[in-house]
Amino acid sequence: MHPDAPLWVSLLLLPAFAARGVWRVLRSGDGVALAMLIASWFMLAIGFKLLRPSLAVSALWLPCFYPYLWQGVFAGGWLLCRPDPLALPARQVLASDALALALGHLGVLAGGLFSQDIRHAYWYRPAAMTLVFWLASLLLQLYRVRSHRNHASALALACQLILPALLAAGVGWLARGGRPTFGPWF
Repeated sequence: MHPDAPLWVSLLLLPAFAARGVWRVLRSGDGVALAMLIASWFMLAIGFKLLRPSLAVSALWLPCFYPYLWQGVFAGGWLLCRPDPLALPARQVLASDALALALGHLGVLAGGLFSQDIRHAYWYRPAAMTLVFWLASLLLQLYRVRSHRNHASALALACQLILPALLAAGVGWLARGGRPTFGPWF
């Protein structure tokens, strides 16, 4: 096996996750979802341009490297446009994906207030975070298929809040080589 194989596999996760999100939006046929997807891309491009004014055109392609952030901004905006954001219709996979991404981002951002590992993983490990959010959305998909409910239970929603934050903390901890942040005594 080539030594750079894990790098290429992780880099393939980014466009695959973005393409999956775009495919779900296009397949749903929802005009509001499509408009929110395009608007979220431009919101991130403007945000990256404001963060780094020296970036000329690269702010337009920079959201490609953070597809979980792009899909999370889309999910939050699209869920706010719906009359019942927690509804999980039987045939609409986009709703459960959006709910998983929005709750996952809330959990990661809330955990990031207290943990440097989570903040580090969120900004500096995009492939790992893409995998984290992909697993979180898969978890809610499996719940939706097996439960036959129109609304997610409190346990499923709590798992969507907590699981991505715990996985992000683990990614940050592994990035530091498993060393504690408190010094050699702890």
